[in-house]
Amino acid sequence: MACKVKQAKNGKKVEVTCTVKYQGGKAAGSSPSWRLTRAGHTVRRGTARHGRLHLGRLPAGHYRLHVGGRKESRLIVIG
Repeated sequence: MACKVKQAKNGKKVEVTCTVKYQGGKAAGSSPSWRLTRAGHTVRRGTARHGRLHLGRLPAGHYRLHVGGRKESRLIVIG
């Protein structure tokens, strides 16, 4: 899983987009569900489209990204 972070001009929030890859390449045609947590609480959730998930603008903090069908989670640190 690879994530791209784009800083907002005001420097307070960033926009995050991630790409999920599965064995055999990208998750083309699949729509895995995902959930973003902070301190153990869900802050956002959704469904990826064609292996891409858009987390939107996030304030500074430590987040964990959990993607359906994957055992491990991804730590995202902003700030």
